[in-house]
Amino acid sequence: MSHKEEDNAARWLAWGAEAFEKARKENKLLLVSIGYPACRGLVLMERESFSSPKFLEAAKSSFVLVKLDRELFPSVDFVYMAAAIAIRKEGGWPNNMIVTPELDPVISVGYGKEKDMARLLQDVANIWRTSPDQIRAHAAHISNVIKIHLETVDLTKAERDPDMEKIRESMDMTNGGFGKGAKFPMASALDFLLTEGNDDGFVKLSLDKMASGGMFDHVGGGFFRCTIDAKWEKPQYEKLLYDNALLASLYAKGAMVFDDKIYNYTTQKTLDFMERALFIGNGGGIAGSIIDCGKEDGAYYTWTYEEAQKIVSDPQALANYGITEKGNILVIDMMSGTPKISYTKKSIPRRQGDLLYSSDLEKLRQVRETRTEVRIDQKVIAAWQGMAISAFAKGSVLLDNPRYLEVALREADFALSKIGQAHYIRNGLAQGRGNLEDGAFLAMGFWDLFEATGEEKWLGACRDAVDATKKKFATGDGGYYMVEDSEFLIARPRNYEDQPYTSAAALLGRVDWRLSFALGEPERATDSANTALNLMLSLNGGGMLGGEAMSLHREVFSPTVEILYSFAEGEKEKTRWIKSGHSRKWGIVRIPLGAASLNRVLSFGRKPVEFSRAFVCHNRSCEPPVDSPEDLETLLKRIETE
Repeated sequence: MSHKEEDNAARWLAWGAEAFEKARKENKLLLVSIGYPACRGLVLMERESFSSPKFLEAAKSSFVLVKLDRELFPSVDFVYMAAAIAIRKEGGWPNNMIVTPELDPVISVGYGKEKDMARLLQDVANIWRTSPDQIRAHAAHISNVIKIHLETVDLTKAERDPDMEKIRESMDMTNGGFGKGAKFPMASALDFLLTEGNDDGFVKLSLDKMASGGMFDHVGGGFFRCTIDAKWEKPQYEKLLYDNALLASLYAKGAMVFDDKIYNYTTQKTLDFMERALFIGNGGGIAGSIIDCGKEDGAYYTWTYEEAQKIVSDPQALANYGITEKGNILVIDMMSGTPKISYTKKSIPRRQGDLLYSSDLEKLRQVRETRTEVRIDQKVIAAWQGMAISAFAKGSVLLDNPRYLEVALREADFALSKIGQAHYIRNGLAQGRGNLEDGAFLAMGFWDLFEATGEEKWLGACRDAVDATKKKFATGDGGYYMVEDSEFLIARPRNYEDQPYTSAAALLGRVDWRLSFALGEPERATDSANTALNLMLSLNGGGMLGGEAMSLHREVFSPTVEILYSFAEGEKEKTRWIKSGHSRKWGIVRIPLGAASLNRVLSFGRKPVEFSRAFVCHNRSCEPPVDSPEDLETLLKRIETE
């Protein structure tokens, strides 16, 4: 960092009491810049606007400057994103909010250039000097509207069941995914549809397009956050741990359901990328992977034909990934009135067929890692750690890969010993109070590990995480707040949508529902059902942002199928047994017997055993025990069709 950048950075305060006290004492508005380290827009704004003399001159005398990492303060980001949408009818990052000393929102702007930002600050400062009461009244009104919107549920809405038409109306049947513009993966919605089983053509189209296009990093593995186009061709060059964890789980499930080798490969390459690039030392999954900080957009990830040809001599391999002399990245010039399209000679690899050319891709990866325009966001976020634990635990089962289980166990131990009740770890220190997302995702990670191992340690960790999270965040009507209290917030928001990832409230309900059977505590299932109804009311039937809530509703209100695994001592095929218990049917609970805190009724007459067996119970009765993973799979397929 240069001296100039250091001088600029010193002018910004962290979100907290010091900044708020300064604003009140000096009677100044606050400019709160909300983003995240992997956001290219924020990086550019730092360079082009916040470092400029004009901006600093306009800001330093009239504003208290606050910089906020949305990943460290997700509830603050959530509240002010709602305000941004209310004020300017759109969201996105960076979100630059001007707020009163009482933290009420005045105005929001997204990416702003030097002159525009300086002019805006000057205009607002002038109004604040002459009419502060008018600004305060306007901002307080916005706060009140936001508070009502985020803290209450409209119980008059009629839709209490998942509304399939609401999710189908958002489907892009040509390109896959949801919506007609920029494409985000929406893993929870696709996961719901994958189990629901009525839209397989759309699900496969979406999985195929994401895995073959520019959304997937064919060279290094893993997925980018989104594409800026509808066809999954041009990625936004940032990778985040949560996207890759959720998509690894999704593709592992897709590989099983569709028996698809490409999905299997995609899962492996994503998990391998996470293990290689996102885990540090002896544990902890970093939040942001590699982000492109060069002046040229995508410089780290793109290739000219000449560059790639020096590394990969097979022209067919280059053609298979769309690497050509003219390139596959276009620039559209609108300045002349008539759009002019030109090729940049740069290509982002996109797979054209089913051939993979893995050895050639590995050669490209090794050369690419010598490039230097890279930054890494080193913080470890508790919720994202939970997602990663789940991804590796599921991958170990569905891909029958013991190494992935080793990673899951290591990362779960790290979560218990290092993260605890904190929200994140940075510079080796656990910091911040854990929120709803942290508790819910860690609980799911621990459950998935219990399912994969049958160990009491992980069942107990799951139970403890669920109970602590419910106690801190329950609203009392089946819903959940994002944070424990509303300190330094204009509202205490509820959690219901899958935005930007799986709804923690719905996820917590799904984990608690499983625990109700494992522990023999039916009140947990009642709590989960109440959460399902609350979320369906909040979402008015669901939709593309309600995938996890719809899954919860299907799960708790479907006939339950209990699969009890009774493993012989030294059983070496546990993963095959557990994989055979995965099915396209709602309401399945998989419970390995043997943990000390399991409901003893489950084990009665079923433990110990000389040979491994599985017991399947449904419709208030139990089937004869099955003695092989193949027999279990056959039995479940029969139950699926009943």
